[in-house]
Amino acid sequence: MIELLLILAIVAAYGSWFLHRSAEDAIPFLADLEPKLRASKNLSGWF
Repeated sequence: MIELLLILAIVAAYGSWFLHRSAEDAIPFLADLEPKLRASKNLSGWF
């Protein structure tokens, strides 16, 4: 039973770390994507 709790604790810690890392990686990606989306909106406004 203790082993199961330990495994669950490790998985939970790794999962939260992984989510935190992917959020850190996603923020610059989204910040980079926003001007591109704005530019494409402006381009579609010309047509």
